Amino acid sequence: MTNHSPCNFLPYHLSPNYSISKKREENQSCKTKAYHVINMPPTPSHELTRYSCVLTTTMRKLSSCPPLLLLLHLLLLSTEAESNTFPGDIAALKSVVAALDPASIPPGSCLASWDFNLDPCLSAFGPYFTCGLRCDATSSDATGLNFSRVTDISLDSVGYSGPLSLSIWSLPFLQSLDISNNRLYGPIPSSPPPLLRRISLSRNSLSGPIPSFPNSPSLEELYLDGNRLSGPFISPSFPSLRRLDLQSNNLSGSLPDLRLLSNLNFLDASDNSFFGPFPSASLPSSLFELSMRNNHLTGNLPGQALASLPTLQVLDLSHNALSGPVPAAAFNHTTLEQLSLAGNAFEWVEEPAEGGTGSIMVALDLERRWLASPTIACFVARSICSSALAWSRSRRLFVGTLTP
Repeated sequence: MTNHSPCNFLPYHLSPNYSISKKREENQSCKTKAYHVINMPPTPSHELTRYSCVLTTTMRKLSSCPPLLLLLHLLLLSTEAESNTFPGDIAALKSVVAALDPASIPPGSCLASWDFNLDPCLSAFGPYFTCGLRCDATSSDATGLNFSRVTDISLDSVGYSGPLSLSIWSLPFLQSLDISNNRLYGPIPSSPPPLLRRISLSRNSLSGPIPSFPNSPSLEELYLDGNRLSGPFISPSFPSLRRLDLQSNNLSGSLPDLRLLSNLNFLDASDNSFFGPFPSASLPSSLFELSMRNNHLTGNLPGQALASLPTLQVLDLSHNALSGPVPAAAFNHTTLEQLSLAGNAFEWVEEPAEGGTGSIMVALDLERRWLASPTIACFVARSICSSALAWSRSRRLFVGTLTP
């Protein structure tokens, strides 16, 4: 076509579900041309043509294009914004799959749908790459070309078996990784990408020490529970970490100093082999929940240790070897709601000030032999809570549930 009209049309690629038919009416001006978008069966994209209204630089000529064409122009430009996956990200995804036992990738699973003959990010959530990854970031290379970047890997729990490929950490835009409830084995690679905010490797068969994960300023949630991780736990440096789950591993030694984790709210180190005194000097004051159930803690539970955790709501130290008194601070704490100390060797219960009337505790789990303790009876009777108690007579535990 010639350029005599302010509204010319140039060929573009259009999505497979649409084509444009043009009807020229008697009036040949740009304002009176009618264009219709019609549905048609899917057709290979290279066989389709799209047209974009080429506007002149003046506002006067811009207004000469019909509103329908302007809307269509924006639609076509938005499809142009789609970009291919960065080649390095594709190579990393291929390595993740190649490290797994092919027999552990069942039909219908996320990884079974990954066909690298197609572009991963452009194909995500379609017939191929139906699940398992998201691409919510873009980057440009030196030539100005835009590429989609992998930001999220979340695989289904179908029993994928094999080592966790080191290449997974070569995805620099990765923000979330979840491969929980599978059969991954071997060590956890160190040096994850700096943008990573969530790692969930729960309930696999990973072994070896927990890496220190240097240069992880964005990491907020780390779930390593239900593996075979062993050795001493080296103090991590995660300034943004809020949740740390180490339950059910083979970790040993004393709990390291975690006070640098100034944003940590949740810590579960239950069902390991940590030993030594209660690590009161190693815990951040930001904790809401702390569980070290079923370890080998010994010595007293200092009242000052509880006072140094002013926001603590849940404390589970059951099934250790703690001894001495149950501190009065447990019944004077103004935020503690649930306390479990059963399965230890405590010898008596300290009298809380004013009978613990300032407590908001709703669940108390102690040895049954403290059932007749005057201190406990006083605490229950004089508490701001009622004395609606739930007793477990089938066990050697006293479980008191105090209902406001």
